[in-house]
Amino acid sequence: MGQRNMELWDISAIDQHAHNLFKPEAIARYSYVAAFTEVYHPDIINYHACYTLFYRRSLRDMADFLNCEPQESEILAKRDNLGLENLTKTCFNGANLESILLDNGFLPEQILPW
Repeated sequence: MGQRNMELWDISAIDQHAHNLFKPEAIARYSYVAAFTEVYHPDIINYHACYTLFYRRSLRDMADFLNCEPQESEILAKRDNLGLENLTKTCFNGANLESILLDNGFLPEQILPW
């Protein structure tokens, strides 16, 4: 018998620990780069996080995914143009997520209700 290769992207995934989406007014309080660090100190967010490999690689990956230039301003414009619902669907479909398990205890006053 010949060996068969399995294509893992054909298998839907379950995200077993997802945080809910922020309300629009909560998103407005944070810069995009703040999502790439767990530090809340403004100096780290404003002067260091944007130089990390994680941030720079994520810009390229998001730009490739959203079909735009790998610049924060382009990604944000594309995100705003899609709108929250379409952006969410695009990301979930792109990740081939079948379902998610939400941790709704993270910043509960700032997240969208489900």
